[in-house]
Amino acid sequence: MNNEQLRKIIYNGQLHQLPASAQSIELTNLVLSLVEQCFGPDYRNAQFELTPDEFFDKTIDVKQRVYSSEAVREATAKLVVQHGFNPDETLLDPARIRFSKHDGDLSPAAAVVYQAHRDTWYANPQAQINWWMPLHDVSEDETFCFYTEYFSRSVKNTSHEFDFETWMREVGFGRSQNSKPGAYPLPTEDFGTNTPPEKFSLKQAEVLLFSGAHLHQTLPNRSGKTRLSVDFRTVNRLDMARNIGAPNVDNHSRGSAALSYMSLAEEHGK
Repeated sequence: MNNEQLRKIIYNGQLHQLPASAQSIELTNLVLSLVEQCFGPDYRNAQFELTPDEFFDKTIDVKQRVYSSEAVREATAKLVVQHGFNPDETLLDPARIRFSKHDGDLSPAAAVVYQAHRDTWYANPQAQINWWMPLHDVSEDETFCFYTEYFSRSVKNTSHEFDFETWMREVGFGRSQNSKPGAYPLPTEDFGTNTPPEKFSLKQAEVLLFSGAHLHQTLPNRSGKTRLSVDFRTVNRLDMARNIGAPNVDNHSRGSAALSYMSLAEEHGK
């Protein structure tokens, strides 16, 4: 399929898996090299070898290194272009690394991370496509799940309290300790499902594409090791301008996260 067709099926709620490629492997290796600089080669067991504060400080360090790395941004851009996304039409939110600790859901400070949500509740565009890739093989019990029957059904939530400018000023991504009202949009009803949530597994450097409007939820990690992954987002600016994208069934957030995204053309041309 061409890129327009790919975007369309994702806007319609389809999950799309990409095989590992030279570009995704390059991105994975770049991020892992930054991880090893901070944690050493046994990074998946570091949470058991460091104090909680030491582990937290090192994860913040790695997150900053990955987010600001020019090499990571260039590799991300090459991966996106490889799959037919037009650099002149595409906005890119830089890659971020995520750490999901073994038994991390048992920490009260991190509880909000394990709540079901749509990324669009965080003022992300309806035309947003999420790219998610693991830094090692992952089973379906250590990733996250999708409530696919709610892609076009509303869930009562607190997205009306979310303002992107306030979020960036007072909270910022990666700071789950903040519990101010409206900081993290959450469901306010116990939504039921007629079908089991959809789960997935991936090999290292494989990529899952999905709409930012999908209702999804991080699963508790009981693997005995920390799970590491990288994700980033793309938005076709023409689709966004024409209100082409996933259906908006319950998003009432204010502002636009896309204002902070960069041009793919600028990143790909470096």
